[in-house]
Amino acid sequence: MSKAFTKEDDGQDSVVVPSRQRALPPGTPNPITRAGMVRLRAACSAALSRGDVAEASHLQDLMATAVETAPSTVAANVMAFGRGAVVKDSRGRSRTVYVVGVDEMDASAGRISWLSPLAEALAGARVGDVVDLETPRGDEELTVLQVLPEAP
Repeated sequence: MSKAFTKEDDGQDSVVVPSRQRALPPGTPNPITRAGMVRLRAACSAALSRGDVAEASHLQDLMATAVETAPSTVAANVMAFGRGAVVKDSRGRSRTVYVVGVDEMDASAGRISWLSPLAEALAGARVGDVVDLETPRGDEELTVLQVLPEAP
């Protein structure tokens, strides 16, 4: 992945976009959260203002295929695209993740692709549910502690 834009002066999150080879299967829609689209637009404007035409063109291509998708209309306590979850692993460690589009994922900020194994495991989960996640180190159980309304 390459960082497209980082606002060093105000501490805002960076936009991290995948390489030009995206992980979307052919014919699959390209959902993106409202916040993700805002970050892509800002990154594109910044690239243009610094004269990086190639990066601006790449970001424009991403935006052209993106479908801005609001958090699901299912009950607010159910995990879905655009929402977040606080999960606890079997060792008692908790973390917060947000399920977002492939063009806005950033693991360091807790934004995971809706195509990731963790996002798939969390789909439809509610507070108190235990989900199974297959990892390279073996299966792991995660308990959903909280469902958050919208990805930042």
